[in-house]
Amino acid sequence: MIESKVAHKNKNSSLYGDNIKVDVFWHSLGLTQTQAIAMCLCLNKTAFSSRLFRHRDPNCPDSIFIGSLVGAEQARLVISVIPYPIKYIFKPDYSEEQGGDLTGLKIGVGFISEHCKYIRDRKDEPVKVSPENLQSLIQPHLSNTEFQQRLRNICWGN
Repeated sequence: MIESKVAHKNKNSSLYGDNIKVDVFWHSLGLTQTQAIAMCLCLNKTAFSSRLFRHRDPNCPDSIFIGSLVGAEQARLVISVIPYPIKYIFKPDYSEEQGGDLTGLKIGVGFISEHCKYIRDRKDEPVKVSPENLQSLIQPHLSNTEFQQRLRNICWGN
């Protein structure tokens, strides 16, 4: 259920993927509605279309989803405003039913992984990300291709 919608047209189209949208899922703990709204407003001032949702699980978030057409600069900007530690990344083919986007044009913020109370398909399992791996994704001057290659290496160990 959508609690609130904060939307803004993406003014700065990416060469790697136009119309990237950011879905921010707030929780009772760890990412409050106030924090999520502030995050959306910050992202909307730069270049993103963001949407705000209340997550069905009230526990603290610990994950992020990054689509296969999201560029390095776009991901870096979103990751820089997330107010909680990212412990997991969902694979780029994460199912749409669970919050993914097979078009590759979405970033999902506030997803739950460690305390997930429902059974997932194996392909929907998140991958634990170390601080070093996360840091490798947000390095300055990283090309979009290199960013996506690093993301794939983290997710699938290629």
